[in-house]
Order: sequence, then structure tokens, then C-alpha cells
Amino acid sequence: MKTVMIFPGVGTQYPALVEDFRDVLNEYPKMAGEFSEVLGISWVNLLDHLKEWGRRPRYGTVIGIIYGIMVGSYWIERFGRPDTFTGLSNGMYVACALSGALSPLDAVTLCYQRGLLIEDLSTSRDMMTGIIEGITISQLEAVVADVRPYGLVEITGHNTLTQFVVGGTVDGVRRVLELAVARHASLVLELDLPVAFHSSHMRDVNRRYVHEVLSKYTISASRVPIISSINGEILTNSSLLRDHLASLLETPVRFVEVVNRCRNLGITEWVVGGPGRTVAGLLSTTDHVTLATRLSEVSRP
Repeated sequence: MKTVMIFPGVGTQYPALVEDFRDVLNEYPKMAGEFSEVLGISWVNLLDHLKEWGRRPRYGTVIGIIYGIMVGSYWIERFGRPDTFTGLSNGMYVACALSGALSPLDAVTLCYQRGLLIEDLSTSRDMMTGIIEGITISQLEAVVADVRPYGLVEITGHNTLTQFVVGGTVDGVRRVLELAVARHASLVLELDLPVAFHSSHMRDVNRRYVHEVLSKYTISASRVPIISSINGEILTNSSLLRDHLASLLETPVRFVEVVNRCRNLGITEWVVGGPGRTVAGLLSTTDHVTLATRLSEVSRP
């Protein structure tokens, strides 16, 4: 049976895992020390304030990367590399680190530097992200078009055929959620994110990131195929991987395409490296899912 290892990307899920974070840091003390130097803060201090500081892009966008790298390394040491990797949003940096396209230290440094740029944006713009379930893409597209007078809102995530993420101005997103309820959406929820990731609102900061940060780092060909979370394509060579990372911040994530690609590859075994019950909930009941959220849970599917 073929296995894919997937890494969630939202750093706000990690504050609930303080004790588990201590476990993974103790498992890899040398790596933890190198990452601490990148962050410019001790792990004791960061973990003591994780709930508060986890919302800051410089930490929130990196916490999941570090956790995923360590949990993924732990799994690979015991069972070998999976047949393919993928990651949602920031999780693509973990996939690159574990597949050999980036060194773990470079993956963390890139995300930390990007987080610093995002912090400048989050303090100057009033943005919001929301999730909607239970309507079709055509219904949501019509709603998004209707709210243009309230501010620019875009579909930033295609999780399933009837579950989507939207991002944009606060007034615009709230209006979209209201109209989705009127169209009998089964779920609408405001997400605790400081900016509208994966939208054109991120274009300026992304261009700075690509020019000032990403361009200075080497990206190698991956030793294991990586499935793009943007379009479901297989990424192996360095230029495709660089292009993917260069566009990720301002391009919608399409988990539905990742699932379709895995189906085509005959993959039914999913290992989720991090807080993954949300990811598991998006998969079919015919998929075998292992939640490698904690070291004690790491096992072979």
C-alpha cells in the first residue's frame, strides 16, 4: 500500500500542544537549539507564552514547521520515507525539508523571515478569514461577487466540493458568511488568523519575500515526490518547487486536488504530521489515517 505524509499549515492549532512540543524538542535537542537561534528566543520562554505569541506571524507561521519536521523525522527514522509528501499552506515547507529539497534549518529560517514581513502587513490592514461548508462553488462564487461593495473577498481554500475558505476585508468576509447562511450553509466560522493568506491581499508582501528572502536560498530536487497543494501536480525538480513556494502565499490552497492526485496514484494511507483531526475529517472513510500528532501516536499505518 502506498503512503502519503501530509503536514497541516495553520500555526494557531499548536498552542494546545505545549507539553507535546516539549517532548519533540527533547527528542531532537541539537535541532531544537538551531531553531531557537533562528527565532532569537529560548524555547522555555516561547512555550510559556505560546498561546499569546502563537498568533504572531513570526512565530505562528514557524511553530507548525518545526513541529512537523520533528514529528516527521521521528516517523521516517522508524518506518522510512513515505511514497510521497504534501503539505497545506506552510506545511509545504515541512514537505520540502523532509524530502531533501530544503535543509530543515533553511525551511524554518525562510518561514521566520516571511513571518516578519507578514507582521508588518497584519498591523496595517484590517483582514479576516472564514470557513464555509454546505454550499457549492458556484453558489459561493456568486456570493463573493455580490459583496464587492463591502471589500475584496476571495476564495482562498478548496477543502472539499462543499467546504471552502474565504479571505479578505473584515466587512467583506462577514457579509459573505451572512449570505452563505441565507443560502443554507451548514457551517460558517470566523478563523483566528491575522491576515488573508492565499489571496491577492498578500501580493505585495509575497513579492518582497520572494525578492528579499527566497531568492537567496538554494532549493534542490526532492528525493521523494511532493504533491502541490495548489493544483495537485507532482513536484520534484528544483525550479517547480521554487515556483510553488514563490506563489504559495497569494494562491488558493486546493486540498481537493491533493486528494484527487492521491486517488490517481493509488494512495490510501495518510500519515498526518501534526494536529490533523481537521485534515482527517476531510478525507473519505475508505482512507486509512494515522494521526502522528504526538510522538506517542507515531505508528505504521
